[in-house]
Amino acid sequence: MQLSYQRLELAPFFGPDMETIPHIARLPWWQLHDFTRKNTFPSLGSWKKDSLSEACQGKPNSTRSAWGQLMEELQKLRAWLLDEHSGTISGDRITAITPHVRHVVESGVQGAFVELGCHRGAMSVWVRTVLDTLGDTAREIHVYDSFQGLPTPDPCDSDHVQEGDLAASPEDVVSAYNTWGKKLPTIHPGWFDETLPVELPEPIAFGYLDGDFYGSIMTSLKYCVPRMAPGGILIIDDYADVAANPGVWNGLPGVKQACDEYFGGNSPVEPIILEGSDLPFGIYRHPYTAVPGMTRR
Repeated sequence: MQLSYQRLELAPFFGPDMETIPHIARLPWWQLHDFTRKNTFPSLGSWKKDSLSEACQGKPNSTRSAWGQLMEELQKLRAWLLDEHSGTISGDRITAITPHVRHVVESGVQGAFVELGCHRGAMSVWVRTVLDTLGDTAREIHVYDSFQGLPTPDPCDSDHVQEGDLAASPEDVVSAYNTWGKKLPTIHPGWFDETLPVELPEPIAFGYLDGDFYGSIMTSLKYCVPRMAPGGILIIDDYADVAANPGVWNGLPGVKQACDEYFGGNSPVEPIILEGSDLPFGIYRHPYTAVPGMTRR
């Protein structure tokens, strides 16, 4: 099975139902209250739907203004990320990850969000902003990185990146968050095999695994999967399933090999295929029932 999306640019960020929202601005102000009352807008969450409806009563510009501010922040953040963090984030990654963040929130999956291999914090800033836009402002985010660059690669890894590449600092993460006035994540410096066994939160609702090498992804799966909340999601960057998507970029083959070996013969990791893109992305959905043998290791 594979997930295939159409490529999206600036908006909508949260799925097809959001396409209706910008058209609010085209309605006469006296129709706005009735319009928002009759439409559920699941992507906004009940609190924002209610605020849209209430804002329409006697305040003809407030609904347009509130929605415009939300979309404007996401658009500006996206443009900034693609300019300032172009080496580690892309428009395709933003497009592919956002619906799954939304799904976890709307499905009521409990737990923290984690990023393993956060570098300078680009992706987690995006996730934080999406969570805030959805009204999930209290959700915890934990980010992990050696902050010493990549570890020693395994023989199955390519030479696309080298040991010591992609070094950053916790201050870089703090700076990215402060630039956008966002609540800071909990930052965990250190190698994964040192930090993950004792510093991962439980349960985990959503994880973004960006370790690049076989060993880093294997360690990430070993400690994240047993801590996943029922219905939780892991997105695995650089997961390239060339059988499902021959055009996918396969520059870091150790990532998929680690997933295949961890889960065994019938891996539940599915490729996310973005139309017209070579994005290597995989998704693991934790089942709502216990998986035999998937106990803490």
